[in-house]
Amino acid sequence: MLTIRRFEPTDEEYATCIQVLNQCWPDEPAGTVEEMKFGDTEWRKGKLFQRFVLETEGQIVGVGSYLEPYWLNVSDKYQFQIDVLPKYEDGVLHGEPVFTGVANYVCNELAGRKIKGLKTSVREDKEQYIGWLQEHGFIYQMRYPLSKLQVADFDFKPYETHIAQVENLGYKILSLRFLQAHDPEWHPKLFEAWAEIDLDVPSPEPPRPVPLEEFDKMFRHPSFSPDGWAVAAHENVSASLGPYVGVSANNAPQSDPKIWSIWLTGVRRAHRRKGLATALKLRSIEWAQEQGIRELVTGNEENNPMYQLNMTLGFKPEPAWQDWEKPLG
Repeated sequence: MLTIRRFEPTDEEYATCIQVLNQCWPDEPAGTVEEMKFGDTEWRKGKLFQRFVLETEGQIVGVGSYLEPYWLNVSDKYQFQIDVLPKYEDGVLHGEPVFTGVANYVCNELAGRKIKGLKTSVREDKEQYIGWLQEHGFIYQMRYPLSKLQVADFDFKPYETHIAQVENLGYKILSLRFLQAHDPEWHPKLFEAWAEIDLDVPSPEPPRPVPLEEFDKMFRHPSFSPDGWAVAAHENVSASLGPYVGVSANNAPQSDPKIWSIWLTGVRRAHRRKGLATALKLRSIEWAQEQGIRELVTGNEENNPMYQLNMTLGFKPEPAWQDWEKPLG
């Protein structure tokens, strides 16, 4: 018999939950306690976030959360997530199948709030959970394939002149570490570029503009790696480094510094179709090879041109994540 309760934010419980999550996702970069704590303590002020755990005989076997998706321009919609060790997915939670029990728990916790929709995400190889979503009125929304590149295997020969061609158009591809040391205006220029690019990332709902305080959280993240960030700066007549027009943000998970996780790659609209995105990727791969990075990992909405670029560069597709939503009255 499974039971469910709120998460207790003790060091011991954080460590146990990380162990469970890493067992649930053995083929993804492992999480760490520090990263999990950072996500909890840095959650947007005034927005709901609550973890919960599934137990059997006092042993934690599942980890979940419910929250307000503050990054979406919606109101009265909430999101929940649940990760259960595979051998307990057929279990019974308070007399119901485990996923039904979790959904009932979340709805009870949200009682008193006006809810127009309940959202969740699932990796497509979790067929049992997807079947449950379909049976219980959830509607498929978007698909985000993961993809990985084995850095040592990348062949630069087809792209030998690409970065030079882009630089001849008046751009420079530089690391964020370099910009932090040499451009006093790096922070506002990077924020301006990031905020514009972020609004064009495919999403099942219109996104909200990223506020400055949310942007700044990235630089405090335990995995933040400024050497892995490639930034495109546009030169002009009056300055050696003009506005920033593109970025590829590559960061190293704490559990394995030989893996770079790509948080975002994008180019501002006025500077697209000039090969900048490819140049940013190439420079990132070049740096990764120099530093002995084993793997680059990223995720993109399946119709996003960035996903097609990754495939062209030799990234290999992995099981995708999917967004689902249940409309409520």
